[in-house]
Amino acid sequence: MESKEISEKELKFEIKQAEELWRSKIDAEIEQKIAKAYSFSYNPAAYHSTLNDTQLSEWKKLIGNVEPEDIDTLDKRYMELYTSELGEAFSILSKFNLSNAIEADIVREYVSNYISKDALEHYPKLKKIDAIFKMGAKYPMVKLAPYLIENTEKVKPNAFPEIRWRTLGVSNESGVFLNEKAKPEETNQSYYKVKKNEFCYNPYRVNVGSIGLNKFDYDNQIISGAYVVFGTKEDELLPEYLEILIKSKQFNDYVISKANVGSGVRMNFTFEDMGNWEIPLPAIDVQHCIISKIKSMTSIIDSCKNILEKHRVNIDNINNFNRVELGTICNPEYGFTASSSEKGKYRYIRITDISSSGLLKSEDKVYVTPNENVDKRFYLNEGDLLVARTGATYGKTLYWSDSEPAIYGLS
Repeated sequence: MESKEISEKELKFEIKQAEELWRSKIDAEIEQKIAKAYSFSYNPAAYHSTLNDTQLSEWKKLIGNVEPEDIDTLDKRYMELYTSELGEAFSILSKFNLSNAIEADIVREYVSNYISKDALEHYPKLKKIDAIFKMGAKYPMVKLAPYLIENTEKVKPNAFPEIRWRTLGVSNESGVFLNEKAKPEETNQSYYKVKKNEFCYNPYRVNVGSIGLNKFDYDNQIISGAYVVFGTKEDELLPEYLEILIKSKQFNDYVISKANVGSGVRMNFTFEDMGNWEIPLPAIDVQHCIISKIKSMTSIIDSCKNILEKHRVNIDNINNFNRVELGTICNPEYGFTASSSEKGKYRYIRITDISSSGLLKSEDKVYVTPNENVDKRFYLNEGDLLVARTGATYGKTLYWSDSEPAIYGLS
């Protein structure tokens, strides 16, 4: 405003827009956290526990004649549990009803994530609870350590200049790749000699996907000594099966739990950490079936991506048409500013109502009831385009084809 680029009126309008944007973002964030924390309140079916009869029977044997307390005291018991000493935890846990999914989840979360593995060894009853939950897994849960083979074979390429070394690297996008530009013989560093079907990962960057399965089979293939390299006992654990698990969110969550992210300590995900990760381990023939199914699904997905790519319109190559500014053929408008609520005459469409794929979300709806003087241009009609113009998701676009009466928001 000081440079006269905008007027005081325009400045106030921009500030008002910014306030509305952040109010919407905060509301959406709160709604998401509430929905995540208390999803059972919207889904009555979730109240039914997934524990099987055997698990419930073992639980009954463990707690004896203790009767579960009324559900109304759940919050009280939850706080009592997380503020108690470990020695008192079992007597509190024994009052939970594992036939109820909410209570079962609290008990599972407590023994699985709140208590360390070492601590469980000192409290046999708590360890037994942990074992009861793991009984429900389709396949036995095991630590990786007994099924891994650490590669400790190193070499200094500059000591063997006559050999053509093949240097490998790891990318979070393509996994293990061949680095043709590397010249290891020109350094004095030690490298690991890598075999086919061995995993390589950067212990300081594994949380961002710097891990992969080596599928190359060159002579004299090596990777920097800064990496961790290991194989599997393939008669018990197929490397391709482990690769599938390593690409899962569960693995990344485990890595982050070991990383001390945000504590100022540099991450160092050791081979011992890898060995302590627990995985479901089916028989070898089942592992083969799982790998085959994943490959089939991946092939279908890749085919769909290729079709989409071939039919994608590249506007840079359309040289036979005149170009015009978009504003000459349409009328971009800012949206309507209003306070929303759970009920109203019109659905109020916000940036957060547009999914990352450009579709309208069906959950977390809010509504407004505008007065009769509201300009009709704020009402959505089939064929309208909504484009986010501010915030981290600016450019996110929705084609409006819904029949529900709606008004679009300011941003």
